[in-house]
Amino acid sequence: MPKYNFKFGGSWLNRFGAVSAEQPPLEIAQRDVTFVRVPGRSGDDCIDNHRYNNVEMRRKIAVTGDADGKAKALIRHLAYLQGYHEFEDTDHPGMVTRAALTNFNAVQRRLRTLHTAELVFTREPFWYLKSGLEEIALDTLQLTGTGVTLNNPYPGEAEPIIRFYITNNTSSPIACAINFSMRTTQNGETLSAYFNETLTFPVSYCMLEYDLDRRQAAIKNTDGEVYKYFNLNLPYPFGSETVLQLHNTDRIAAVTVVPRWRCL
Repeated sequence: MPKYNFKFGGSWLNRFGAVSAEQPPLEIAQRDVTFVRVPGRSGDDCIDNHRYNNVEMRRKIAVTGDADGKAKALIRHLAYLQGYHEFEDTDHPGMVTRAALTNFNAVQRRLRTLHTAELVFTREPFWYLKSGLEEIALDTLQLTGTGVTLNNPYPGEAEPIIRFYITNNTSSPIACAINFSMRTTQNGETLSAYFNETLTFPVSYCMLEYDLDRRQAAIKNTDGEVYKYFNLNLPYPFGSETVLQLHNTDRIAAVTVVPRWRCL
């Protein structure tokens, strides 16, 4: 079996002459539920809080070779990585998540003296397919016909970004109707929704973005600068199969999706 390796903050562990001292367990996020005791009733009620908890990850490492110099280099690398950063490993090829190192002070002391350490991370619940983080342009003919079908490769729902790009050939704000529908299958149940919004797009702000992870809808420019957030009805998360249809093409130049396919 190949030696376990991980990448944190843009660099693989073995770049610093360090190796994993043991094969880590397969950590999986747990659903956030609350068990409530009800007086006079046997058993506990289970309340689903509709979210997953962060995962604690522990990685035991050892520095080999020129251990003192390599340990210093690794400490300097970790010192700049405060908060969440991308995390990849050889157990999840082609996938990425985000994690934060929570015990840097202990790590630097042990690495400096013993050249071994246990790195403790808190990571976000999901692993994301890297190719699913790319923006995909949807075929306009299919969108306005039977619809574009997107198949989820994982059992869990995805929370995508859906963007509508508007054409404005004038020097003035324009009104544009965003008229589309969706159908998605979640846990064997089919959900359908119809959306019809007319919004005014200022000059240079040509994109309406639905971000289902952040639960936000906003008009932005192509650099991502926000003009205004709107209290709009949001599309459903993508289930096992999702069909998007566009019912109005006037002034709409393109529709794209960042699907964010993910698994636990």
